Parts: sequence; C-alpha cells; structure tokens
Amino acid sequence: MSETTKTDWKLLETMPDSRIDTSEMPELGDDFFLRAELIKPPPQPIT
Repeated sequence: MSETTKTDWKLLETMPDSRIDTSEMPELGDDFFLRAELIKPPPQPIT
C-alpha cells in the first residue's frame, strides 16, 4: 500500500473471522452465482 491508513493491520491479522460483523452485508443468492463469471488475468512470464 502506498497510502498511509489508520487501519490496525496487526489487529486485523490476528482477528478471527467470527469477530467480523457482516450483519449489513446481503447474502448472495443462487441468481448471483448463476450469472457470475470467472475472469482470469492473462499469464505473465516469470523472470
């Protein structure tokens, strides 16, 4: 990251998933996954 943030990254790294509040995020239904597309980036040569 090039920008300075006030995020406590060390705290986030150690936080279990169960502590993340997802109550305001809608669940994705079957319709979403029926229309979803996997887009893979083109391969890049390894140097």
